[in-house]
Amino acid sequence: MNKLDFGKSALAEGLIVNEIERVFSWVDIQKKEIYLSDENFSLLYKYPYPYIPSNIFYCNLKKAIVLDDHGISEFFWEDQSIKIIYKFGAGIIPDNFRTNDGVMLSDNSFLFGTMHQYDHVKYTGSVWLLENNQMYRIHDIHIPNSFILLKDEVLITDSYQKIIYNYSNKLKKIASVWLNYSNYKGNPDGGFYSKNKYFYLTIWGASKIIKIDSKGNIISELILPINYPTNCKEFKNQMIITSASNLDNDKLDNANNLNGYLFITELF
Repeated sequence: MNKLDFGKSALAEGLIVNEIERVFSWVDIQKKEIYLSDENFSLLYKYPYPYIPSNIFYCNLKKAIVLDDHGISEFFWEDQSIKIIYKFGAGIIPDNFRTNDGVMLSDNSFLFGTMHQYDHVKYTGSVWLLENNQMYRIHDIHIPNSFILLKDEVLITDSYQKIIYNYSNKLKKIASVWLNYSNYKGNPDGGFYSKNKYFYLTIWGASKIIKIDSKGNIISELILPINYPTNCKEFKNQMIITSASNLDNDKLDNANNLNGYLFITELF
């Protein structure tokens, strides 16, 4: 496992890869920054973002499609201009809420989550579907995460309750519980479905990534040198991992620990 030289993030999230153009992009939610790297892990762009970014739906060398607390927008790398795709109303992002993870289903369809920034127990987040400029509230989930797109479904994690749901693209609703992780330590966060047909999920607070087969059986795990992995994606037959610093106590994070860095490692 190798640490990538992008510096220490507060809350790196929203990781997306583009295998065709050999680039990947992510955000730092706390610092309100957006990044693009090439296949050699050279940082091409690092910009402040005017809102709170939480997820990158798509990226290439020209632009990123960004989910933030104001809406969904195209961000153009060269001149930092923003073209709004959809602007949220107050009912979608009330006070002290923000967006979280999500996935682009098509050019005019996005599935994503919102969450309370401070009290995930008292205030429940939601899963939303934006389709043809119409917004639909799909399901209430405390902390919507993962949004792993398969052929006809999306796996959506409630990181607080530690339950992974199966969202049906055809029915446009939560169809079933795919995996209950509540008996294990840590909270499932972001992940992906690999070319070799396994699911990989980062486990926040438990310093690991788990590997799951198509039936929902946990078959192996990778122990990480960080406490708070947030997301992982397959890239060039390897795996990129994002992480967070200790958001509750900065004194626990210093130059000697690895919380907040990005990593690259082999698939396991």
